Amino acid sequence: MSETTNKTIFSAFAGPFLWNVPIRSGLAKVLGGVLLLAAVAKATSMSGGRLPESSWLAQSWVLALVVLCEVAAATWFWLWAERFWRITRSGGLILFSIFAVISLRSVLNGESCHCFGNWITSPWITLLFDLFAILALSILPATGNRQPATSNRIPDTGYPLPFSY
Repeated sequence: MSETTNKTIFSAFAGPFLWNVPIRSGLAKVLGGVLLLAAVAKATSMSGGRLPESSWLAQSWVLALVVLCEVAAATWFWLWAERFWRITRSGGLILFSIFAVISLRSVLNGESCHCFGNWITSPWITLLFDLFAILALSILPATGNRQPATSNRIPDTGYPLPFSY
C-alpha cells in the first residue's frame, strides 16, 4: 500500500499521528466513562430493587450480566483502547450498535430504556449518544499509530521480541 493511500482525514492538517492519538484516546475515555456510569447506575438500581417490572431488565440475572459487560467494556476502553485500537473499534461499533437498537426500540415505544437504571433519561438522548459513538468510531481509522518494526529484537539487548504487531 502506498504512503498516500494510508492517510487519514486528519493528516492533512498536521502530521499523521498528531491528531489520531489524542482523539482516539479521548474518545475511548469518554465512552468508557459513560459505560461505567451506566453500570454503576444500574447496579445501584439493582441493589435497591427499584427497577420497574415492565422493563426487560427487571430480571436480576439479566441486569447483573449487563452490568458486568458494561464494566468489562469500560475497563477495556480505559486501559487497552489505544494499544489494541482495531479490537476496540470493532467491539465498540458492535456494542453501541446494540445499544442504538435498544434505544430506538424505546423511542418507538415512547418509554425510557433504563439505560442508566432508575435515572430517567430520554431515549432520544441515549439514541443520539449511541449514534455519535458509532459515527466517531467509524470515522477514526482502524490502523494503529505505530510505525512498522525495523527489527524483531528489543533495542540495546539483542533479545527477540515476545510478539510483534
